[in-house]
Amino acid sequence: MSKVWESANKPKGARNLDDEIRLMAGSMLTYSTLMSANEGTETQAMKIVARRQREKLMGCLMLPLAFVYFVLFCTSIMLHEDISDVYMIESELRGQMDDIFGEVEASVQGHAAAQVEL
Repeated sequence: MSKVWESANKPKGARNLDDEIRLMAGSMLTYSTLMSANEGTETQAMKIVARRQREKLMGCLMLPLAFVYFVLFCTSIMLHEDISDVYMIESELRGQMDDIFGEVEASVQGHAAAQVEL
């Protein structure tokens, strides 16, 4: 760390590439040391900030999924009971059922009339 200290004490204009690399490595080592230690307010604050950022990111990632669920819900509500389609289907079925049961009704009425005559 003494080399890092020496590089940090040099004026900016007198630093060469080796000094800049030493300073970057020193800052990375210092950050790594702070993050690995479980003590200190900076580490706790950094963990809190990282946790909040992760929560915000997850919220942003869940937004499109929530929008898709909303659209699917609205679509299912609209298709659940489409009155015009239900009317068309049921009227066709009623027409067919009237034809089928009309013949049965006519034969029952004919049979009832035949029994009355007896």
